[in-house]
Amino acid sequence: MSGWSRSFLNPSLVSSLAAGHTFEEWLDGRIPGVDYARVSADQSARSSTAAKGRPAGTGIRHQHEENVETASAFGVALVRFYEDNSRTAVQPALSRPAFGDMIEALHYRRTPEGFPVRALVATEHERVWRLTADFARLRQALRVTDDGLFIERRAVFDAESEADARNAAGGEEEVRRTRERIERHIHRRALDGGAPGGRRRFGWLPPDPRG
Repeated sequence: MSGWSRSFLNPSLVSSLAAGHTFEEWLDGRIPGVDYARVSADQSARSSTAAKGRPAGTGIRHQHEENVETASAFGVALVRFYEDNSRTAVQPALSRPAFGDMIEALHYRRTPEGFPVRALVATEHERVWRLTADFARLRQALRVTDDGLFIERRAVFDAESEADARNAAGGEEEVRRTRERIERHIHRRALDGGAPGGRRRFGWLPPDPRG
């Protein structure tokens, strides 16, 4: 299955509005924000049999779930969800439509429906940008007013100080982040009732059916 880009309002907001409540009642004093999730390659499209058995968009869903938890911890209400599935962030010529729409919402401080937003929540900043140009777009959108906020997992991201250091991290930092990403992936698969994944060790034999 090829990738996709899409965005949608928080289902709880849709239900609240349908029940006759106002946006402000649903917001309930929280900070209005958006969620962004991205994977470079959907694991369901891999050649392995186990990967093909996974529903498309599982990685995206796991990021959304983690972002919801983070938003709740920081008092943020996720108004709209944005996702780019099977969209790399390292090729300038390849577009990420949801990323562009998310940046526009932050820049104008409102969603297409007119709901206010000023915060972004993502599992890690590599999901949002890999290129300097994309980082510049995000930083500009956050700085339109002085209340812009980017929460990367469980910490507020300081765009000003990170601007000088974003390319300074070496291989060890990337390895650490990759390890954390794998650990979170295993955790989410466990919550789904699935196996941790990976190949069996060399020499592994299944149980003897005769025993």
